[in-house]
Amino acid sequence: MKSKRAMPVGRRSVLFLAILFLASAPADVRGDYFETFETPSTSWRLVDSDAHAKLAQHERTFRQSHGGQGAEYFGILAKFGAYAYIGQDIQPAHIISELSPRLWVKSNRADLQIVARIVLPHSAHPRTGEPISFLIEGAKYSQVDRWQQLKISGVVGKFEAHVRGVRTQFGSQVDARGAFLDMVALNAYGGPGKTEVWIDDLQIAGHIAVGPGNIGPGNIASAKRTPSGKGGAPNAAPRPAVLEQRGYPTLQGSVLEVEKRPFPPRVLDHNGESFSTLKAMGINTLRLPSPATEQQKN
Repeated sequence: MKSKRAMPVGRRSVLFLAILFLASAPADVRGDYFETFETPSTSWRLVDSDAHAKLAQHERTFRQSHGGQGAEYFGILAKFGAYAYIGQDIQPAHIISELSPRLWVKSNRADLQIVARIVLPHSAHPRTGEPISFLIEGAKYSQVDRWQQLKISGVVGKFEAHVRGVRTQFGSQVDARGAFLDMVALNAYGGPGKTEVWIDDLQIAGHIAVGPGNIGPGNIASAKRTPSGKGGAPNAAPRPAVLEQRGYPTLQGSVLEVEKRPFPPRVLDHNGESFSTLKAMGINTLRLPSPATEQQKN
């Protein structure tokens, strides 16, 4: 019986490594990131505030939740200001179009907003010498005293817009290669006084983890950052050598890359469908019952 071969639609150069990748890569190369808040210990923290915010209460509660049994509760006392970020560090994720952080929120006040931090590991801030980072913003909370899912959509577009702004500020030499998202946060400032916040069911769709060798250039100081960009990036080993031929696929840890960008295979058994139709559907890799013909390769 002939073995099946994989052929990416419209990506002739990926053929042989795609076969290897499909045969040997771990199952969790690409998937969603979840935090269900079902354990007794808290996992989020008050990260930064310009409103002299402090925690009057902070606990993992099992008295109410969106899904499952648990949620995390914050009672935040604040004065006048604009932000009080509560957040959680996550395993750094590649910036791709499918990336979309989502968090369920309940509060006694409106206008809380989900945000995420993106780090440029190869660009140091000229004043601090630490990696440049910035926040991208998502939806705002409006359904007071009810659970509402807040989502960050269009991550790539927001990332690119911020990079243009950073280059305007610091110069065209700002290097956005290897950028990653490493924190999800909520601006939990609801105004002066006490804001009560419950959070549950964090999901990061399209999470492709950045391997430890891909995080930093090694010459940028290590420090914890707040969402507003203070501090530095995590320590990391230097990026390993990779094939530099344009268009040639490589494995970075467990992540398949083409032209130095993550390439998550979307695989389908080929049953005679038009390649152009399958490509329009988002399919980029096919399993063929026999070796590809020259016409199919082109």
